[in-house]
Amino acid sequence: MEYKECPFCKAQISIYSKYCSYCDHMLSESDEGTSHTYEPPTPAPTEMVSPPQSPYQQQGNAFPPQNPYQQQGNAFPPQSPYQQQGNAFPPQSPYQQQQDTAFQQQTISSPIKEEFSSISSAYSPSESDFDLGLDDFHIADNYREAQKLSSLKKTSGPRIEGYLHRDLRAFIGKKANTYLRKFEKIDSHKMSFNWCAFLFSGYWLAYRKMLAASTIFWIIYFSFVIGYTTLLQYLMDIHQLTLSSAMGMSVMRYSFLILQTILMGFLGDRIYWRHTKKSLNRFHCQNNSEIHSEKNVSYIKDDGGTSKSFAFLAIIICIGINILLSVLFNETTMQLKKYVYQLLG
Repeated sequence: MEYKECPFCKAQISIYSKYCSYCDHMLSESDEGTSHTYEPPTPAPTEMVSPPQSPYQQQGNAFPPQNPYQQQGNAFPPQSPYQQQGNAFPPQSPYQQQQDTAFQQQTISSPIKEEFSSISSAYSPSESDFDLGLDDFHIADNYREAQKLSSLKKTSGPRIEGYLHRDLRAFIGKKANTYLRKFEKIDSHKMSFNWCAFLFSGYWLAYRKMLAASTIFWIIYFSFVIGYTTLLQYLMDIHQLTLSSAMGMSVMRYSFLILQTILMGFLGDRIYWRHTKKSLNRFHCQNNSEIHSEKNVSYIKDDGGTSKSFAFLAIIICIGINILLSVLFNETTMQLKKYVYQLLG
């Protein structure tokens, strides 16, 4: 690279510049100074340094001395008698063999037995299945379903017929632990008795938001009352009502009421369990994961639980229907009283 010197500040500037970039003087053609050619310095030559030699190389040996086996031409030491026979280790003692067998059965056989028992309990083919000529695909489908159920039991909380206890508690609300025990009895085909259903019957159904079952219960009850009163009116009109027949009619009436309450006591939990499963199926809670069920807990609580307003409404409706029937059959009731007095007198 060529450059020139400024005559004022002796700075090195380009040969093509007309102003000095250091002192700002304008350069004339006569003040251009002398030009020089820039040559970069040449680096000093470096000396190659070899790494230090090992003790074996200092003695004139490129490699370390061989061991006695390599000097004899063997790369490895001689094998033991067990290795020569093909065994890597010496034979185990009888005690070690028993310990290894017990450890293998505990770590390997137990999970296989548990898995097989859970699968076999979920699907156990009967003789009728083979008589119908079912193929292996039917058995394979049931095997996959059994595996799915067993994996759900291991990876999630306790369940009853595939429904999580958490979902059941959210739906039941009050006295959830009591009803969970009753549902487990029903699942294991055991008897269960509900005292609230026995004492309050239709009102308890409305309190637990089983409006359809409560409506059916009261329809059956008032149908019996209307039929009973109509039959009494008919017997009085044809003058066939005797004292024994009147007592028989009274026994039939109270027997029906007692039988209805007893049936409600034994069937109340089963009706409620069926209502619970039907309601939870709307949210796809059966055989569902815990993560998916967390999203539905608030909706399940709103759909289930108890309702005092429904129970109070059922009481008002029943009182109104009883008043209406007493007005309609008031004449029949008065005639029945007079007829019974005549029979007794």
